Amino acid sequence: AYWKEKDVSLESGGQELSERLEVARRMLLSRTSILKNEIQSQETVFNAMLTKIREADVNQAEQGSAIEMNSRAHLPGTAVSPVEAKVISTGLIGGFLVGAAFALLLIRMDNKFHTVMQVEEILGVPVLAAVSIIQPQAKPKKSAEAVDPKELEALELEKNWDPKIVFRHGLADSGHSEMFRVLRASITLLGPEEKRKVTLFTSAIPGEGKTTTAVNFALAAAGQGKRVLLVDLDLRRPAVHAAFGIPRDSDSRGVTGYLSGQRSFDDSILTNVSGTGLDLMVSGVKAPRPGELLNGFLLNSLLAEARARYDLIVLDTAPLLAVPDTRVIAPHADNVCMVVRAEYVPKGAVLRVLSLLEAGRTPLAGIVLNAFRARRSLIAYNYTYGYYKYGSSGNPYGDGRDAYGADEK
Repeated sequence: AYWKEKDVSLESGGQELSERLEVARRMLLSRTSILKNEIQSQETVFNAMLTKIREADVNQAEQGSAIEMNSRAHLPGTAVSPVEAKVISTGLIGGFLVGAAFALLLIRMDNKFHTVMQVEEILGVPVLAAVSIIQPQAKPKKSAEAVDPKELEALELEKNWDPKIVFRHGLADSGHSEMFRVLRASITLLGPEEKRKVTLFTSAIPGEGKTTTAVNFALAAAGQGKRVLLVDLDLRRPAVHAAFGIPRDSDSRGVTGYLSGQRSFDDSILTNVSGTGLDLMVSGVKAPRPGELLNGFLLNSLLAEARARYDLIVLDTAPLLAVPDTRVIAPHADNVCMVVRAEYVPKGAVLRVLSLLEAGRTPLAGIVLNAFRARRSLIAYNYTYGYYKYGSSGNPYGDGRDAYGADEK
């Protein structure tokens, strides 16, 4: 029984082992099959890659055979970038455009008058004359024997004159005196002399040279042998007496003496000043209320007396925008002339004066452009007024030698 049981256990054990071996064999077979499939897949990928490599080699060989060398590479002689010509042309064009824009900006910002043409275009008023900057002149030298005693006396009196008075002994034929003769001719041509006796000079603001213009114009007219009276009606800041080196009178002589009834017309006048043939009525003593003296009745009386005795009456008045005095006087004048100083008075101030005169129904006869810079480049714009230059001996020079305007270029 023991052995029988032993045989049974051995038989059962062998059977179990056999079954296990069978399972292991099947697993190995299955694994083998899987490995074979993987090997086949890897071989397929390898073969595909090998085919691609061969095809690439073939294409590269074909491309290499199509390339031909035409020329060898070489270094350029000049820089490829930047191109010098391009940089210079760009800089020139850019500089021109920037300069033009800057010039246009300056022109737009410019608020002053420079030339006759500019004055007439902007204001629409004729320019009667243009006077360049007046500078002291050198007087011609004469020997002691050639000097007339009367001339010596006149020269002594003229020592105290304002240097801007151009009608003086030895200098009456200068270029600037010709400019004021142009003004004299322009005003003469405005109409019949008997209807144009009273000429008034004013300005928009102080410092434009209205007194200098009035004085030189009066002297130019007196030089024709006319009976001329110069009246200083700028009672607040008179300057005619100072132009001739005359102290301001302290005995009620002048305009204030006449208008206040303290002096007669004859007693208020200085006759034949320095032998020029010009009569003066200076402002006189300072008036406490100048505006009240310049009322219509008293002013009419003064001008009526002057019209009866003189061929020409020249009035130097106050600036229009500073005080209202000139607006009261202007309707009594035959020729109202405004002095406009170049490169000085704002355009708006002059336009304001024109509107005030228009509102007061006072026509403006014309404008005197004063103290402009006489340059050859501006001849066309200033209509060559008074451009002829004279030397100290009175002889004209085409090239401007010995001209006393240092700014005339």
